[in-house]
Amino acid sequence: MSYFENNIYIQTAYQGVRNKDILNVNTSSDFCVFEGPSFDMIGADQIVTGVTSADTSIHIITTATTIDLGFTITANTESISDTDTTFRYEVHKLDLNSGLFNTSPQYISDEIPWSAFTDTTGSATTETIDISRLDIDGEYLIKNSFTHEVCTEFASRLGYRNDTSLYKTGDEYGLYNSNKDFYMSISRHADTPLFDPFGANDTPINVLLQQVIIPTDGQTYFIISSDISGDFIVTVNGLVMAKGLDYTVGQYSAGTLPYTITMSAETKSTDIVTFIYSTSTTGGNGLKSEVIDVTSITSGATDGEGTNTIYYNTTTSQYEVFLELNPTSSDSILLMVNGATLANGIDYYQSISNPKRLILIGTILVGDIITVAYNQSADLVDSVNTTYPTIYWSIQNPPTVVNGKFILEFASDKAMTSQISSAETSYIVATNGYSIDTTISGTVGTEIYYRVTNIKDYVTITNDIIQSIAYSEIIPITIATNAINSY
Repeated sequence: MSYFENNIYIQTAYQGVRNKDILNVNTSSDFCVFEGPSFDMIGADQIVTGVTSADTSIHIITTATTIDLGFTITANTESISDTDTTFRYEVHKLDLNSGLFNTSPQYISDEIPWSAFTDTTGSATTETIDISRLDIDGEYLIKNSFTHEVCTEFASRLGYRNDTSLYKTGDEYGLYNSNKDFYMSISRHADTPLFDPFGANDTPINVLLQQVIIPTDGQTYFIISSDISGDFIVTVNGLVMAKGLDYTVGQYSAGTLPYTITMSAETKSTDIVTFIYSTSTTGGNGLKSEVIDVTSITSGATDGEGTNTIYYNTTTSQYEVFLELNPTSSDSILLMVNGATLANGIDYYQSISNPKRLILIGTILVGDIITVAYNQSADLVDSVNTTYPTIYWSIQNPPTVVNGKFILEFASDKAMTSQISSAETSYIVATNGYSIDTTISGTVGTEIYYRVTNIKDYVTITNDIIQSIAYSEIIPITIATNAINSY
């Protein structure tokens, strides 16, 4: 090997030093020094114990699709005479099986020109990484490197450049250099549990069944078909009755049928009473009806409705009705005002930004009675006449490791503060759909609420637990028959 070749070789032999200090290249007879700048990073840090979700290096993703990394120069920029020097970083993912960072980077940045750092003190540049390129959940090592001229006259004339990324060293976790490298953890937030993953209740309203009864004069008591599943709608002469105001629901005295209806006023033989419902064959248990007695109307800007079910939007100058649960689709919503059925898509339509919001073309007045019926996702909702129901739900992103659990909770109040019972099941790798068999008990009219809680514990490389929690909708149910307590 010639002296020239040997000289170039010696100059590329880096010693592993902290990039917040100085990177040195030494030759034998010619002396050449490259002093790399000192860096701090926003969005990453060194591997330490005791981290929490509030730490710089911990990222819990909800809706974000990118991660920003800020590289801030703290010293040594004045020592760089080669203005063609470029900066680059690589992201290496931790292998959970081996506990080591992969030597092959999962992401390599473009070369960042020195001109991107605009001055010699406090300079900074921000890099944005597409999360989809990092295969999260995971933990990642960030290794910085430089490409610069080989600083001898002969090598410079020949255009030789040195890439410090070729010399990767580590003293922990295979590749991590505690004096030099940066680290970050990126995991998805616990997914919101979504009821009925198999779409059993995604049935249009227009396929509902109906039972028509011609009453006798003075009749107030009606027995409903035994195959009703979920809630139902009652009309008299085409006008929708308000549950709790125009009629009440009870248990059939013989105990062989689930429901009876008692009207608040007598009917006549010239009336037509209609019951509209779904069955497990036509639409599952997901039909839900709500009655709103308009006693006041709150107004304000878009999304300012809070807990109000009736709202006047001053931004759009339109009235809005808010549902208790998410409907399965706009095709499965009926809206009725004072017993008159409005036309979906003409008299009202569903919001594209909030599926619970119905936007009306017209006016709502204090004193109006509004009834809404729709299909929603939960298999168990409103009137319940089964003792051992199964609750189904799904999550969007299947677990990659068993690091979480689901808790099915029952409570006597909508705030879920007075819990009655609970059951849980663990994550299953690569599985979206889950279920729990449960037991329902109580007397007719007992109101119960349930939800599914998703608790995800991401365990870091240092065994710290980063926890995130997500809740499903809260589903109301009412015991409709005493027969569920039979023994």
